[in-house]
Amino acid sequence: HPLSLCNTSEDEHTESGFITIVKLEQPDRDPNPCLSLANKAKLAGERGARAILFDITDDESAADQVQTLVIGLSQPVVLIRGHDAELLMGVVNKNREAHVKIEVKEP
Repeated sequence: HPLSLCNTSEDEHTESGFITIVKLEQPDRDPNPCLSLANKAKLAGERGARAILFDITDDESAADQVQTLVIGLSQPVVLIRGHDAELLMGVVNKNREAHVKIEVKEP
């Protein structure tokens, strides 16, 4: 289930062990986001996320921001884009639960 990072309500409770998925918009479509990329990742970790995934399909420049973002986080931060992101966001948009396995392929 996606974490509502801009939701300040204390009523939203999440189960531990979830993975946060954040769809980043084109910077010109969202010039004043509720939180910076770093603060979104930090808040997700504070709320119990085991990993944080960012769909950067519409904001490839976000990949550069991740270099400084991961310092101080204990959770892995994963960037997804394109077809893989589309499939995963399809699960999220239908409010379905899914089990996710993250594999790192060496170049």
